[in-house]
Amino acid sequence: MAKNPSLPLDETLLSLLSNLSDPALLIECHTYRILKANDAALSIYGYIHHKDLTHRSFFELFAEPSLQKKSCQGATVLMEGVSFLRQNGEIFYGDIHGYLIPGQANPNPLYLVLIKNINPKEESVYQSAIWQSVLHNIPLLLWVKDIHGHYCEVNENFLRLHGLQREEVIGRTDFDLFSQEYAQASQNEDQCVIYSRAKIHKEDRFVKNNRELWYETYKIPIINTRDEIIGIAGFSININERKELDRQIKSKQEWLETTLRSIGEAVITIDMKGVITSLNPIAETYIGTRQSEAIGRPLHEIVFIRNPLDNQVENPFALMESRGITSLYQKDRLLINTQGIEIPIEYKISPILTRDGFLSNNGFVLIITNVSHYKTREQSLLAENELMKEFLEASPNPIFFTDKEGKISRTNEEFLRLTGYDTKQVKNKPFWSLFRADDETHLKKEFEGLTQHIKIKNHIFVLIDHLGNPHSVELSANLVKTSRDEQYLFILNDITERMNHMHLLYKQQTSLQLMEEILQILGENHQALPLVCQKIAAFMDIQRLFVYRWLDHDQKLDPLYLWSHSPDAPPVPPLESHLFSQDWMGILLKQHYLVFTENTPFNAYEKKLFEKTGLGSILFLPLWFHNSFWGVLGVHDTHNPERQWDETQLFFFKAVAPLFIPSLSFHSK
Repeated sequence: MAKNPSLPLDETLLSLLSNLSDPALLIECHTYRILKANDAALSIYGYIHHKDLTHRSFFELFAEPSLQKKSCQGATVLMEGVSFLRQNGEIFYGDIHGYLIPGQANPNPLYLVLIKNINPKEESVYQSAIWQSVLHNIPLLLWVKDIHGHYCEVNENFLRLHGLQREEVIGRTDFDLFSQEYAQASQNEDQCVIYSRAKIHKEDRFVKNNRELWYETYKIPIINTRDEIIGIAGFSININERKELDRQIKSKQEWLETTLRSIGEAVITIDMKGVITSLNPIAETYIGTRQSEAIGRPLHEIVFIRNPLDNQVENPFALMESRGITSLYQKDRLLINTQGIEIPIEYKISPILTRDGFLSNNGFVLIITNVSHYKTREQSLLAENELMKEFLEASPNPIFFTDKEGKISRTNEEFLRLTGYDTKQVKNKPFWSLFRADDETHLKKEFEGLTQHIKIKNHIFVLIDHLGNPHSVELSANLVKTSRDEQYLFILNDITERMNHMHLLYKQQTSLQLMEEILQILGENHQALPLVCQKIAAFMDIQRLFVYRWLDHDQKLDPLYLWSHSPDAPPVPPLESHLFSQDWMGILLKQHYLVFTENTPFNAYEKKLFEKTGLGSILFLPLWFHNSFWGVLGVHDTHNPERQWDETQLFFFKAVAPLFIPSLSFHSK
């Protein structure tokens, strides 16, 4: 509807309006739009600013829908006992006196409306002291609306749930505060309460901070002493605990029903007299009787359990009662079904307890477990263990088993003999920890492949025994499946002697090749002695070679030649044999070699000379010329003071030692 333009208001009319003591309003007759209000009208309606009241419909101020939109009739209007609605939701009563202002030729004339005989004593129910006390102390969500849906009062619980302030709610509707969908549903419920004068009971669901909240809500009409509906009161109580309890009960009921249907054991419940009250499907299968046929009958008429020791049929319920106990467990029994088939079982009968774990009068539960597969598996495991034991004892090779993580679970005696450990020391130990550190990473990768069904076949690794001695082994492994689990079988072949022999042959062959090369070099050039020393040092991993000439009349060794890989090497000192702590020369000539190390018992003279040479380990070999003792060849390893000079090395040096004499003779010329 198009709005009519506002009529100009003269100063006389405005002055008259402002000086009236009664609440007064100027309204357009046909649109009911308030154009002006005096201060008394603002005060009685609870407004502060004129703009809050002007341009609203006059009938919005009525508390009773039946009085709205009555057209102005005649020059005066008189309505008595009208209920008005203040801004805060309070209701007051008064008489309306309306006067048509004369001299208005406009089709939409003005009315001056006065409100007289205001009765402030008749308050709405929700403004009483009792109501206020209940409103703010009751542990519920509580609110009051007028018949137009404006909130007149709410308590703190309501504000807290919706995260609102009181001033944001009072005078507003659901459409101002909540979603369109919620507001429309709430308005429909409110109208139903108003027109039916009956309460509404429902459950509301809210989501706050991603949490689901449930409330039980009641809406009731507010009726004054004149039997008029002046508003709606609503209150809600949080029922989350009840919802959760209902959910748990329902879940437990479903769980119990599902468990009884799907559990792999026969479950039979009986009352306090031993009468069957329920059977699950497994019990029906084992016994051969349907639940409908068994319920209400004594247990001993349906369930037949035989004790193979005395060949007697026993009644679990009667047996428990005869012993004066409240629960009974029996194993190694046979259940006889309706077809006469005997099933190996064990059973337990116990009282049905309360939620708190106390005895109740709800009867007993009999649980029957079929142990046929256990018996079969037990026999299979015994056979497997016996076979495994025979295999481990009969095998000449070291053998061990590991689990899926590579931890040793079982070994044979040959493995323990090889490693020097006992069973407790190796059990649950990662197998790669028993091998050389350089092999650990490789073995972990091999085991990873083994878990992916890639076999290990004759791979060579070095195993370290409990004394730290290395053992070269060929290792083969594969997955072994048993009825109990999956394990990995490792078989070792100790090839230490073979590897040592091959190494010795290699060194001897290499030594011969080097000797041929040295002879060729010296045959072509007698001055190539430094090159020969360099080749010998590289092959034997030594740092110095030196030659002493034996001076018999002086009884001393005089240094004749020194080769060193370092130009800063100390010189070779002369050796006075009469200052020796022992007859070193005699020992040298007797055993054809002599070794000095830091652990050799020296006197002060010998120790000083040994320190000058750079310590380490020195091998001395006698040099012979025309069957006469000529001098000494010294081979010095300055890096390894505990070096072991093996037979191949001694053989090599003894073979090349005579070549030094002619080369040194030519070199000295």
